[in-house]
Amino acid sequence: MSHPCFDNIVHPAYAIRRQDTLITILRNMKIIYPSAMILLTIFAGVNASCLSKEYSATENYIETAYRTEYTTETYSENETVIRTVSGEYELAPLFFWSSRDLSFKGSGNLWYYAYDVPAYPPYDSIAIKVAVWNQLQYEKANIRVFDMTNGGHIDTPAPQIEEEGSETGFVPWTWITGTARFTWLDSANTKINQAMFLGGRTNLWSKTNNPQVLELNAGKARNIAIIITGPEYQWNARVTVNVIWQLDTLEPRTVIKERQIPRQVPYQVQKQKTINKVKQVPFWEVLLYP
Repeated sequence: MSHPCFDNIVHPAYAIRRQDTLITILRNMKIIYPSAMILLTIFAGVNASCLSKEYSATENYIETAYRTEYTTETYSENETVIRTVSGEYELAPLFFWSSRDLSFKGSGNLWYYAYDVPAYPPYDSIAIKVAVWNQLQYEKANIRVFDMTNGGHIDTPAPQIEEEGSETGFVPWTWITGTARFTWLDSANTKINQAMFLGGRTNLWSKTNNPQVLELNAGKARNIAIIITGPEYQWNARVTVNVIWQLDTLEPRTVIKERQIPRQVPYQVQKQKTINKVKQVPFWEVLLYP
C-alpha cells in the first residue's frame, strides 16, 4: 500500500488533482482568487509533509482459557466384606410323648415333640421349617412352635394321672391343663412361660400329597418344641422339621472401584478489543478532516 506522503512526490498528477479539489472548495467558500492562490502556494509547500493522526480500531485476539473435564479411573482396594453361608438339614426328634388326658389352650390330645439344634455347623440365625404331612383320616389339628432354650424341654414322660389323695392345687398358668399331678403341671407351664412362642397355625389338617409348610424365624434357638393338639392318632400328627441356618463370615477381598479424576483442559477463545492507533496523513487531510 502506498503512503499518502510518498504519493505527493512520486505521483505529482495526484497532488495536482488534490490541489484542484482544494481550489474548488475555496471557490465555494467565496474566497477571492488571489487569496486562493496564496493558500494554494502555502498548501503546495506543506503538502509533501505528513502529520500523525490517532484513530480507534477493533482488533481480534486469541486468549487461552481452561475448563474442568473428568476422566474415569479404575483402582483396586482391599476391604473386608461379609460373606453369608447358609445350609439346611433335617432334625430328628430328641424324644416325644403324648397324652389324651392333657389339653393345651383348651384343645385335647396333646403331642409334644422335642428337638435339639446341633451346635455345629455354627450359625448366626436359623429358621425352622415344619412340614405337616397328609392325614390318613380327617382330624383338625393345632400346631404351635416354641423356643425352649431358656427353660428347657418338658422332658418328663407321659404324666401320671392324679390318684386319690395326691397333691392338688391351683395352676397359675393355663397353657396345659388336665388330670395330671399338680407338681408336673406347675413345672410344665413354668417352662412354657419361660419359652418364646415362634408361631403356629390352628385348624390345620391336610389330605394332599404335598405337605403344608410352616416356616418360622428361630433366631439362635437351641431347643425347639412342637406341640400339636387335636389328632387322636400319631399318623394324623406327622411332621418333618428342618433347620435352615445362616452364618455371616468376614473375609478380605480385593474390590475394583471407579473414581472421577478432574483435569484442566486448555482451549482457545477469540475476543475483540478496541485500541488506539496512529497513522501518517498529509497535512491538508488533518486540516480538512480533523
